[in-house]
Amino acid sequence: MRKTKKYAKRRFMRFTVLIVICIFTSALAIHLIGNNPFNPKSVDPILTKEEILANYMDKLNIDKTLPVITVDQNGQGDFVTINAAIKHISDASIQAIIFVQSGDYIENLSLIGSTATIIIGENVTETKIISYDDDYYHPPMEVSGNAIFANIQFLALRPEIPKSSKSKFQTYAVHIDFPGEGKIIFQDCVLFSAFNSGVGIGTHENQTIQFSSTMIMTDEQNSSAFYAHNNIASDVKNQNIIIDGATLYSEYSHGLRIDDANQFFGNSYGNDMTFSINNSTVRSGNSDVSPVYFLTDPKPGLQLSGCIKLSPTSSGNSTDMLNYK
Repeated sequence: MRKTKKYAKRRFMRFTVLIVICIFTSALAIHLIGNNPFNPKSVDPILTKEEILANYMDKLNIDKTLPVITVDQNGQGDFVTINAAIKHISDASIQAIIFVQSGDYIENLSLIGSTATIIIGENVTETKIISYDDDYYHPPMEVSGNAIFANIQFLALRPEIPKSSKSKFQTYAVHIDFPGEGKIIFQDCVLFSAFNSGVGIGTHENQTIQFSSTMIMTDEQNSSAFYAHNNIASDVKNQNIIIDGATLYSEYSHGLRIDDANQFFGNSYGNDMTFSINNSTVRSGNSDVSPVYFLTDPKPGLQLSGCIKLSPTSSGNSTDMLNYK
């Protein structure tokens, strides 16, 4: 359907309101710019590479003795693509920090079963991993295992010239629904998809997925910004999602959707998943839509979907139903 001027004005006003909210709730601000709707701007002064690395090593408890591999698409680093750096680390069987200089990196990263991937961007405003492919199986990144990502945008964007869809399902900006024990951390990042949720998660046993000071967004009409479900199988232990100081925003649908896949698609015997959220803004640009949606009602004594537990530490959120009572 062709957008009218009235529709475009209403859409601009909604994003203007979002900008004001994010200035006060995050260290980032967002602006509507062309085909990339979200261009966060750091309030910190420009730092050197060494200062950025030192900051995140301290903040995320990263080993300071690790070697640093630099990716620069202009040829001033060790590699010009992130995938080449990842392959080098894998082939050499080493652990290292990948530092990505500013630039638009048109890549699809597959880090399923990651053992210790660490990727840090130079500037969250200008360091972008982008896919123009709507294929569900080719997001900007898919990951499981142990990994840290900081100071980077992950963007699934529509190309200027539309093309026919290759997939029945469309892509997230980040997809996390694969086996692989460990902890995945997103710190000071932006996840945006024009096709689906900003992040799509299906938890597995002994997995913790954490988002700190991160923006997760979509402007796709029927998608929540943040979508997560537990494992479909019963008796799966230690599934954890942690959100702290984040912004979850969908222009048309729910900011957050959580499903108990075991109750809805499995045998309903239950499994163990805990959801923790603190000091976060969860909202929709559509006043007729609730900020949070659960496919299944909570079991007695629980506050989230089905058997999924809301952590007792959850507090300070914009939506009261995400504050533990």
